[in-house]
Amino acid sequence: MEMKILSHAEFEHLRAMLPAATKDCLRETFSISETTWRKLRLGEPIRRTTYERLIIRFERLKAQGPSTKGRGQLSEKSSMEYAQ
Repeated sequence: MEMKILSHAEFEHLRAMLPAATKDCLRETFSISETTWRKLRLGEPIRRTTYERLIIRFERLKAQGPSTKGRGQLSEKSSMEYAQ
């Protein structure tokens, strides 16, 4: 199984795009689990296929430009759940 390690700089770019480091937000934003996020944070290897999916999602978000869902703000889904 081929593995990949993100540099600290790459991780910081991902973190800057993430509204919150919650289970739901990680799935919604990057389509990854909390376990994968922990591995990225600690500089541990992840599967190449997971890395490729993550980079595709990151590039798509970056291409969309600044989002109204700034860091630490709730997504629409989270906002609706919070309101109930």
